[in-house]
Amino acid sequence: MLRQDGEFRAATILSREPCKLVVRDQGLRSTWTLTGDEHALQLNEGKGALVLVPLSSIPASLDIRPFPLPPLQPVPAEKVKEITQELTSRSRRDQEAYKKPEERATRPGILAENGQYLRQVVGQYGWIDIPRFGRPAAAAAILIVKHAGDVPLMQAALPIVERDAIENGGGKELVSILVDDVLITTGHKQKYGTQIAEDGRGKPYVVPVEDPSKVDEYRKTLGILSWAEYLKRASDFYYSGAPIRLPGMDE
Repeated sequence: MLRQDGEFRAATILSREPCKLVVRDQGLRSTWTLTGDEHALQLNEGKGALVLVPLSSIPASLDIRPFPLPPLQPVPAEKVKEITQELTSRSRRDQEAYKKPEERATRPGILAENGQYLRQVVGQYGWIDIPRFGRPAAAAAILIVKHAGDVPLMQAALPIVERDAIENGGGKELVSILVDDVLITTGHKQKYGTQIAEDGRGKPYVVPVEDPSKVDEYRKTLGILSWAEYLKRASDFYYSGAPIRLPGMDE
């Protein structure tokens, strides 16, 4: 587990040799080398070395266990209205800060405050689901937790947001992106094939997926575009129609 420049990510160890690890980091297979001694290690990811020091316990900032959500219970109508207004207002403020260059510097503070508020609310009432809070509040909650980068809360919310997308008309594309983002951040392959990267030559490719043969099945169950159509639209919008390579089995 690593936290660099405020960004968290975890890697899954695929194989190990003396002083070398083959890992899945941000969805990709990578080789890390280790040098040093029992007092400090240097980890080289191929993009520069990091100095690692031993810790007596796992810091809270690196604890990625799912956030403990309480059971979903009825919420008074006036409280639903209050929470809905607050969530949608906070999400809108985040988007405005992102779009306006003169307000970009304020966005980290906005994201932190939004994340803290969401944690307080869901810690009391459970995740913001559609049956109790409605679609606007549920969509705002997803955007807030994603932009806050709160991995424990995202993991706790995934089963509920996927069910909402399938059964209650939730934001299906948004949910597929959230699921894939969490999987990649925690050192796994993605499920729905939404995440695209660029190789060393600037050519786009799909970050490796769990099972390419089942991606369209997953996407159909969720109710979103076929994988081919999604990639075509992504190609046209982001890469001027350039083809997006599918991942190989060894990636």
